[in-house]
Amino acid sequence: MDRPADTKCATPQMDWIGRPDLTQRIVDFLRANPYARAWAYHIDSDTACRTAKGTLDKMTKYVFDEDIEFGERYKEDAVKFQRRLRAQLGRYIFKFVLD
Repeated sequence: MDRPADTKCATPQMDWIGRPDLTQRIVDFLRANPYARAWAYHIDSDTACRTAKGTLDKMTKYVFDEDIEFGERYKEDAVKFQRRLRAQLGRYIFKFVLD
């Protein structure tokens, strides 16, 4: 059965490699916020939940709010962008631990 097209635009896949400015914004935010560094260090543990409440919200806003490609979509559905950012941070942390 065919379904009608969703009226909301889907968020495109984020090309983290093709958009190094997104990664740079993450780095800039972490450099400027020691509490965020501590939170990111513990991102895949229970400690991360307790270390810095609201850090993911603030970081996601910093990375996407003024972005020319994602800004409007971020404002429509910030939670989706938080999930994507958190997943990417998890990949970064995993990569750095293995290197």
